[in-house]
Parts: sequence; C-alpha cells; structure tokens
Amino acid sequence: MSSAASFSTNLASSLARMASRLSRTTSGLHVDVVASTCKAGQGEAFERRELIENPKQQKEHLATIESRSARYAPFCEAEGMTLIKPMQIKRLRHVCHLHSLVVGSLRPQITILDIIPTLFPIMGAKPAELLSLSDSDKSPHRFYGGIVGHWEEGYAGSFLNLRNALVQGDTIHAKVGMGVLRESNAASELTETEDKISGLMEAVFQCCQAENRA
Repeated sequence: MSSAASFSTNLASSLARMASRLSRTTSGLHVDVVASTCKAGQGEAFERRELIENPKQQKEHLATIESRSARYAPFCEAEGMTLIKPMQIKRLRHVCHLHSLVVGSLRPQITILDIIPTLFPIMGAKPAELLSLSDSDKSPHRFYGGIVGHWEEGYAGSFLNLRNALVQGDTIHAKVGMGVLRESNAASELTETEDKISGLMEAVFQCCQAENRA
C-alpha cells in the first residue's frame, strides 16, 4: 500500500451497501425497512424459500418494522407510522433482503435534523433485556455504519451505510452482524455473516490489486 489514507479513500468509494433509507418531504416521513438476508444470485425459488417462507426471517423483519415504527412515531401525527409496502425482496449484488416501507405524517416544525439522531443505534430491534450486554467488547464499533444524506428545500433523505471498514496502517478492521432469534440456527447465521461481508472483502481485494499495480 502506498498509504493507509489512499487505501481508505479507495475502499470507501468502492462501497455502496445502503441498508436502510429515511426520507422527509414537506409533509411526510418515509422509512425503508431492510432486514432479513439470504445469498444473492441463487434464483427466485431460493429467495422465496429463504426469505418469504422462512418463519425466522419473517419474524426478524416484522420485529424490525415494529422497532422502526415505534422509533419514528413520536415525530408523526397521532396516527403514527403506517405500513404501505410489506415484505418485498430487495436484490443487491451479494445478498437479498426483505424490504418494507412505512410512512407517517410529520408533526409541524419537525425537521430532518430532529430525526437523524434517532437512526442510531443501528441495531434497532435489539430486545431491551439484551441492551446491558450489547457493544461490551473493547474493539471500536464506530466504523460499522454511518449516515450518507442530502438536503434540499422541501426534501431530505439519508441512508445507513453498513459494513464499513476501519483502516489502521496495514490492518483492516471489519464487522458484520445478523439478527439472532430463538428460531436461529448457528450454521445459517454464520453463513449469513459470510454472505454479508463478501462485498466488503471484494472491495478490499480490488483495492489491494489496484495498489499492487500502481
């Protein structure tokens, strides 16, 4: 590597894994909920079996919808958040997710700056009884995900950019997470993490190749 800084810049530009989107118009809030995962490129029958017909994946996605709706309801009028597009398959390069859309009518005077701080913690469906155990290890979590957004008159939007990497010298730190429920299978969850991290590893490999050619 010529420098960690240039490597980090190249790596960041190679990643576009936007896993959740929040947008605010002049009158409404739209929240894209993306949760539950399977490997991409295996065909529609595989996707349906792994996502639509899988009780664990359904439960995980519904829990995330509930969590996100509860998180943003205080910014909305009395009716709160409404589910208008339930559980469609969102296909990305390396993985597929279940994708739903919830919307709400914002209360007067609410701006995107009021809403953005509530994007964190990213793991929004974490049960309350596990909060005391979360993020307890010593390695940094700050690089796992961040916000990419834009603002203009009458509209604002932001994305969660997940599965980033922290470059320190010649060492890359990366993390990947999954939803663990009572119905989870350890081998399946491990496979899911490998599928999720594959995009980041591809970007790392491409950056290393570029550095070697330079």
